[in-house]
Amino acid sequence: MDNGYAVGYLDDGEFVEVGRFNNLDAVANSDLEIRHADSETRVVLGDDGFDFDGSDVEGIEALDVQSASVPQVTSNVDFDSNDATGISALEAEEARITGNEDIKISVPADFDTVADALEAAGENTTKSGVQMVVTIESGHEIVDNLDFEDGDWGHVRLTSEDDMVGLGTDYPDGEDFWFDDNAVGPVLDCLVDLDGRCRGMFVHRQSTQYVEEGAGIRNALDFGVRVREESGIYARNAEFSGTTHDTSTAAANARITADSDGVFTNADLSNSGADVDGLVSNRGATVQAVGVDCSDCGRVGARGVGAATLNVAHADVSGAGNEGIRGDRTARIKAIDVDATDCDRAAIETNGAWIHLSDSDLRGSERGIFADRSGRVEAQDCLISDEDNPTNSSAVVAQDNAEINIIGSTVDYSASTALRAEDGGKITARSVTATNAGSHAVWADGGEIDVREGDVSDADSDDIRRSDGGIVRAEGCQTTQGDEDEPHEDDVNFPREFNSFGDGRGIVFAENFTEA
Repeated sequence: MDNGYAVGYLDDGEFVEVGRFNNLDAVANSDLEIRHADSETRVVLGDDGFDFDGSDVEGIEALDVQSASVPQVTSNVDFDSNDATGISALEAEEARITGNEDIKISVPADFDTVADALEAAGENTTKSGVQMVVTIESGHEIVDNLDFEDGDWGHVRLTSEDDMVGLGTDYPDGEDFWFDDNAVGPVLDCLVDLDGRCRGMFVHRQSTQYVEEGAGIRNALDFGVRVREESGIYARNAEFSGTTHDTSTAAANARITADSDGVFTNADLSNSGADVDGLVSNRGATVQAVGVDCSDCGRVGARGVGAATLNVAHADVSGAGNEGIRGDRTARIKAIDVDATDCDRAAIETNGAWIHLSDSDLRGSERGIFADRSGRVEAQDCLISDEDNPTNSSAVVAQDNAEINIIGSTVDYSASTALRAEDGGKITARSVTATNAGSHAVWADGGEIDVREGDVSDADSDDIRRSDGGIVRAEGCQTTQGDEDEPHEDDVNFPREFNSFGDGRGIVFAENFTEA
């Protein structure tokens, strides 16, 4: 905007503006001062306009108050109760804005667009702890991309009077709605609905972004927020939900990558569209997402890839189109007390990653735990399958040199095999119940299974099966016809004997067992 009250200082004879308001009401209640660092001479902006605090007119070199519309300002300037007219500027070499209260700017009352207001607010230097608060008035819509490059907008906060802010008809569809590039972005303190018209927030190249509780972005294209190149986002209790797929194969509600950091404690990252993940930590990123909601996502609920770390303790990743939690290529994932029920492909899947899982509910998914390509899962006290909500296929599967260690978990009533190790995979199960399997309770198909002090009885076929050189260790393991805590030879596939390779299908080891 061209008119209004400008506050600034002179630099080599040129006026440098640090703030502008179209009326004094915008700052009348803000206790705003313009104070010179050396002389402490000041101007106070109050209900009556500009008033010097008792200083003489002569010798004042500390201040520069200039207006683009001079008559509006000069009539409100008072020097020690002496009127002054025709003064267009009071010059100073240095000035800064101080005061103890936030400075409020409204859109469209003070600026026509949100972008203009944020740009002007970012040019101000405020006292520590004082913020420039830009408020979007009720019914106003955003019509520009919000770009923040090579600067610090950390003292600026964007809020709204309405619960939700939308995009105007003139908004340029298809671009990044919010872009931080080598910058500290303004604090986002409102919820914006992008209505599937553009990508969301991009925090790039050593940038930092804060998002307040209940604030964030809904219904973006491809990315609700993506953070990369040693940047950071801090979005506790925030929302980045409902992202839909456009062109990117890496689409996600939130994607943190390239040695960046993300905090999404108790955030809402749910309801992404088909081929869109909920949360991704990628390529050396570190993400803390305790209590995050990644439910009903079209692809993966929460995912770690490529030497990244991800903490999704107490998370909800249920109803995923593929996997509830997935780890790839040396990622490390911590998942305690997780709801990973009713996922279409698997509740938990690893392809070369390490996943620590405990006290979690994986029922009703196609598979409970699937480990592949040297991946590793440590699972303790998990509910993987039961009569009320069984897995739809084999419940726990390890293949291609992957390893799964399970302690004290329930794997009952799986639709197919409860525990299956194939092609060099390995499963270790301690104190596990795997009863009433639709096929076999234990099947070593070219892999190894060590099941001890567990119950693998009442499978529809053989309780224990080995094939293709598979190895089973079944010590203290209860089968259907065995004595207490002993497997029975009749509960093993042909040849029905222990501790012998028989026809080469494999071997079942047991120190104590019941003979046929």
